[in-house]
Amino acid sequence: MKKLIFLFPIVLLLIAACATAPEEEPQPAPQPSEEEITDTDTEFKQKAETNLQQARDAKLKAESLKAPQAVPQLFGEAEELLAQGRAAESDEEYQEAAEAYAQAEAKYIEAAEKAEELRREAMKAIQQAEQAIADVEKSAAEAEEEIALPVEEQEGENNE
Repeated sequence: MKKLIFLFPIVLLLIAACATAPEEEPQPAPQPSEEEITDTDTEFKQKAETNLQQARDAKLKAESLKAPQAVPQLFGEAEELLAQGRAAESDEEYQEAAEAYAQAEAKYIEAAEKAEELRREAMKAIQQAEQAIADVEKSAAEAEEEIALPVEEQEGENNE
């Protein structure tokens, strides 16, 4: 009996060690409440509206610098992104709309900067051309003076 009393705790420990731990039932993820969904949608909608206004402002600046004519590809890409944003907004995908509007704004800014750069280069070329014309006109005037002097000198010698 002493052996049985001695073996009983060992058997219990063995059984406890070999037994698997009870599995906990997975708790379902808490669903966001209607209020939380509405708050998130409202935030994204406001962000989309803000980004749309910024994109419109950037578009106006790009148009004032003649970007549609100077860099039509960049301006076209921006227009396409703006249209994608409007489509997403009409589908009530405000986060996608906000991202598309932000990308459109960046493209409009890039187009405006490129148009401004091209404008500066064109103005520099015009100034160089005007300077070259002025130099040619000066050279032509000097050449006319040189040609006119010998004719006048010859007439003066013939009169004597």
